[in-house]
Amino acid sequence: MERRLSAILAVDVVGYSRLMERDEADTFERLRTHRKDLFEPEIAAHHGRVFKLTGDGLLAEFGSVVDAVECAVLLQREMAERNNGLPHDRRIDVRMGLHVGDVIIEGEDRHGDAVNIAARLQQIAESGSICVSGAVVDHVRHKVALRFEPRGEERLKNIAEPVHTYRVALDLAPAQKPLRRWSAKTWSASAALALLLVATAVGYFFFPRGQEPSSSAALTTNEQAAQVTAATPSDQTALVAPQPSVTSDAEVPPKDQGIPVIIVLPFQDLTGDESHSDLGKGIAEAFITDLATFPDFEVVSSTTSFAHADKSVREIVKDTGALFVIEGSFRRSAGKVAVTMQLIRGDTDRHLKIAQIEEPMTDPVSLQSAVASRLRDELGGMTGFLRQEYNRIALARPEAERTEYDYYVLGHIESLHGRGEPSGKVWKEGLAQFPKSALLHYKLMIYHLDEHEDVKQAELLWAEAEKLERRSRLDDWYRHWLAAWLHGWHSEYTLAVSEARAAIAMAPYDAISHNALSWVMREAGKVDEALDWAKFAVTHDPNMYRFYFRPLRSAYDASGSWAEAVTFGEAQVVKDPVHAKWWYEFLEEAYKKTDQTEKSREAWKKALSLPEPPTP
Repeated sequence: MERRLSAILAVDVVGYSRLMERDEADTFERLRTHRKDLFEPEIAAHHGRVFKLTGDGLLAEFGSVVDAVECAVLLQREMAERNNGLPHDRRIDVRMGLHVGDVIIEGEDRHGDAVNIAARLQQIAESGSICVSGAVVDHVRHKVALRFEPRGEERLKNIAEPVHTYRVALDLAPAQKPLRRWSAKTWSASAALALLLVATAVGYFFFPRGQEPSSSAALTTNEQAAQVTAATPSDQTALVAPQPSVTSDAEVPPKDQGIPVIIVLPFQDLTGDESHSDLGKGIAEAFITDLATFPDFEVVSSTTSFAHADKSVREIVKDTGALFVIEGSFRRSAGKVAVTMQLIRGDTDRHLKIAQIEEPMTDPVSLQSAVASRLRDELGGMTGFLRQEYNRIALARPEAERTEYDYYVLGHIESLHGRGEPSGKVWKEGLAQFPKSALLHYKLMIYHLDEHEDVKQAELLWAEAEKLERRSRLDDWYRHWLAAWLHGWHSEYTLAVSEARAAIAMAPYDAISHNALSWVMREAGKVDEALDWAKFAVTHDPNMYRFYFRPLRSAYDASGSWAEAVTFGEAQVVKDPVHAKWWYEFLEEAYKKTDQTEKSREAWKKALSLPEPPTP
């Protein structure tokens, strides 16, 4: 196996689908002009070579790190010049990632961590910017007249160790040599969706002669299934998408699936005023209603919960099978209501979490809703306190005793922290133990699509899952989610939108699904809805991750409403000081997009001065 040290440059077009949807012919011609006049000649002039064309992006190899950095800077500056004076919806912006390391040589292709890291750096780069690794900076320090702004350590998908990342300060970068005209053969897609968006025009521009885009299997509604199955070639898999109204046969998931049961008791009034004796029940009932929307949990009804108000935790667990018991109290004073919530592990009677919130004393209905909303965001979803506590249980449980839900959760822990391959490994192990699990089939589909863009393998898993019984709302929810992704992947946007909305309707307060499905709405041209979903995710998850901001930036790029983004970001810095670093990073781009250069620099300086926010 032959190896060598190379610098790898990854390039991606921002908002490609939006551009093509707006004016396919114009975008096609302008991209082809950039390719012929700028990208290929400049890469060649810097002793580089394009070795892979992926949708609307490219990967290039350079023998010199200095050449690679100078080439990337010249390309971005030239693209900025070409975009100068154009309205936002006609700009063609690119983002770039650059890394240096050992590559594996296989004919004309290149493989290895150096390639993977460059591609991941490109994904986290802002529009019009270059994100480079610490290894690149070490190679070119004192050799180029450029400034590299530290972004901190990043955990990149499928990369074991954190990577020190930097952004090239293009606004201060002088040209190192006269600009040359060049062109790019291809660009890398934000996802493989763009491959099918424009059919023949894209095939001509983005694939070398003699190479055609691979065929994709049909994804259809139940009513169309019979017709499509007959018309589908034998080497393809017909995928049958669920109707939004489809639900599992079982209202309550079977115990062997392992979905945790939660009971919320009435909140006790410590004020001693009998005129508000029902307020505690009202708070609990509103909270139960909100918490029950999360498919990850099974929440005991308010009728059963209230009937157990005076029983011990041991009796409650025996009667209901609850793993978690939530109890609380409230006290009114000086026009305010102070609420205390306690989370108790049912099988050990151990108090796990105490949360305290304060709300103004308004009318009872508004107060109940406000308290329930705050508790819902703190405890619910895939990153809330309930999931965090269950994660600890699943991690401590012996492998021989793991449930189907345990494997689902353990893989999710890896995935949220950017460890894609370990997540896939866990879900595969789970599927080996629970081969009839629709849930683990769906999670493996996400792994194959998100980590490898392997649509074929995802379709095979879909076909297998369709033969299985769906045993819970959690199964149904993921079925809608994956149907939306697959429809979107095949550019079947009407169906994709329908399934995405069905998934959101099933879990209207889940932040991660809003974040993960935002791109479907964006690619379908539902830009306002995509932006609303992305904004919901970053404003309703107190334990969010940095990756939440990627769909938000993409949605603002698609909408062109960066002036509104400034107002939104400035408000969130105040409302969400825990994640101030990430909000200042977001504001840096928003100010830049609205030509507020000095504010952009100040926001970036502020971001660099702040610590990295905690993640669960």
